Amino acid sequence: MDPRPGHPARSHDRTPAKRRREAASRFDIPLYSRLRLFLGVFGCTAAGSVGSGAATEPAPPKNGPEVPVYVQAGIEPAAQVQAVRLSGSVRVDGVLEESVWDRASVAPLIQNDPDNGHPPRNRTDWWVAYDDEALYVAARMHETAPESIVCNLGRRDTWPAGDWIFLNLDTFNDDRNSFSFSLNPGGCRGDARLYNDGWDDHSWDGVWDCGTRIDDRGWTAELRVPFSQLDFPDREEQIWGINFSRRTFRYQERDELFHKPREESGYMRRFPDLVGIRGIRPGRQVEVLAYMVGKSEMLEVSPDHPFEDETEWEGKLGADIIWGLSNDLGLNGTFNPDFGQVEVDPAVVNLSDFETFFEERRPFFVKDANIFRYGQEGTNNNWNFNWMDPLLFYSRRVGRAPQISLEDHD
Repeated sequence: MDPRPGHPARSHDRTPAKRRREAASRFDIPLYSRLRLFLGVFGCTAAGSVGSGAATEPAPPKNGPEVPVYVQAGIEPAAQVQAVRLSGSVRVDGVLEESVWDRASVAPLIQNDPDNGHPPRNRTDWWVAYDDEALYVAARMHETAPESIVCNLGRRDTWPAGDWIFLNLDTFNDDRNSFSFSLNPGGCRGDARLYNDGWDDHSWDGVWDCGTRIDDRGWTAELRVPFSQLDFPDREEQIWGINFSRRTFRYQERDELFHKPREESGYMRRFPDLVGIRGIRPGRQVEVLAYMVGKSEMLEVSPDHPFEDETEWEGKLGADIIWGLSNDLGLNGTFNPDFGQVEVDPAVVNLSDFETFFEERRPFFVKDANIFRYGQEGTNNNWNFNWMDPLLFYSRRVGRAPQISLEDHD
């Protein structure tokens, strides 16, 4: 027995059955009491969770949303870009000596990379003008260290590393499709058709002129884009979407007409309007691109062979036809398409079991081919998943000589 008064006897002084009965009596609580206890504990736990969540939730800002840095610096994104009609001619050579380029810059740029929403490190002045035949854009890219300008050369549409400018024109102002023209300080150029509000098809090659110069203040550029290369509505006054972008290689900087937060998507929907273009009409263009390919083979033929000569000649003729039926409807046709009408494919050594995939470059097959492309942007975006877009039709096999003869199956 425990000598202390008021304490029960030690457990070793009781039988096992008695110990079980005493333990059950300590926990024999009525049902309604247990229910009240459960609800009380649950209510305390829920109140504690809400209280702890409220304690950790950040307090709303006292002075409203944060003001972007470019606004604090006095930069206001342009809602419209004004184009002026030329009163004289412009020589597209990169020298900004025409009086039309003496006015103030049409719109400021905003840095989107690497310092999102900040003012650009170097100022960019640019202007837009037009006449009855073409659209003209001139730009002065100021640079504090002109010796740092990078202008690597490369083939068209390869975009080698360096400084670049980009001009995008959404001629139907539908916020989804546009023409893109790009240029670097060395005169290397690229062009593409943008679609689906963010992706590009660089197989399109337009006919346009450009000129560049590098001096002690930075570099300059002039572009001339004929209206015959663009599709646009047939109306008296044109309202297009436009974006002018500058890329500075040494800072990995990208400046554009608008601010695009990193957590948001969409590209062409952010373009400001290009206004002021009046009195132009889409041409009913008729283009005929003819080509001729000649080939000769020097063979070693036995003198006794009656049907073969040492020299064999082969020639091909063909043409692509583009006929503009209206401002937004055209007829494209081709006769005897051949790969000799475009640039030569890069050399590839293929040691695998699969044929080499070459990009299509023949004009008839690449014009408006983005209509059949999908899998980019939106909820079905496959970017960075290491696979190409779905290819419904591989047009490179059209016009190619058969690769398998009947003798291979004998």
